[in-house]
Amino acid sequence: MEIPDNINVDLALFTKDLSSEDELGAVIRARIRIENLLLKAIESLTPRPKHLKKLNLDYDGQVTLALALGLKERFGPPFRALGKLRNDFAHKIDMQLSKPSVANLYSCLGAEEKEQVQGCFIRIKDNNEEIRRVQRFTDLEPIDQFKLITVTLWAVAQAVVLLFPDDHSAET
Repeated sequence: MEIPDNINVDLALFTKDLSSEDELGAVIRARIRIENLLLKAIESLTPRPKHLKKLNLDYDGQVTLALALGLKERFGPPFRALGKLRNDFAHKIDMQLSKPSVANLYSCLGAEEKEQVQGCFIRIKDNNEEIRRVQRFTDLEPIDQFKLITVTLWAVAQAVVLLFPDDHSAET
């Protein structure tokens, strides 16, 4: 499957947001962008999406609905952990990304997604003088770990949108 140009643009915008923000901004913006993709996926998977707004779902409800509509079970825990992390930042004035908070997010990933994060780390390490000295993913600063994890979660949500294009032309 060829990746549409707009996906590359969206990914560039996502990574720019992550890089240009402080920790609070990175967490909030990552969750917002991933939630937007999750909503697009739900709309694509729903035969009559016009009724979705009446459900008034919060983020956790959106994750639950996506799972009910066919999102693989293994994606529920990391999407929920991202939601919890965002809520921690929204409700705790002194919240910071820490090794334990990012390790918790990482631990929620499935084996395939952990491999993707590790592969991304290796590619970036090979091409980045500053990170080249870092031996393991867990040796990165928490914000850098967070960025790699959320890029993977963004890609998961984007893949669902690509696999289930929005085609509600027969909607009545």
